[in-house]
Amino acid sequence: MNDPGKNEQIEDRAKTLFDESVERLDAATLSRLNQGRHKALETDSLEMFEDLEFYTLLDEVDQETNGNVG
Repeated sequence: MNDPGKNEQIEDRAKTLFDESVERLDAATLSRLNQGRHKALETDSLEMFEDLEFYTLLDEVDQETNGNVG
């Protein structure tokens, strides 16, 4: 059975690790993330979805190349 208390501990630990990793990001990465966030919020920006499909395809090809086929 799932222990709700244990699940909450895992969630808290994951959040802490994520927050710490974000704090260690360099300025260039933070800038790129911020630019991407702003681009995503533009209502007329469908180009982002075209790019997303392209990067998803690249990721799939990379996984196949590395033998990580699901």
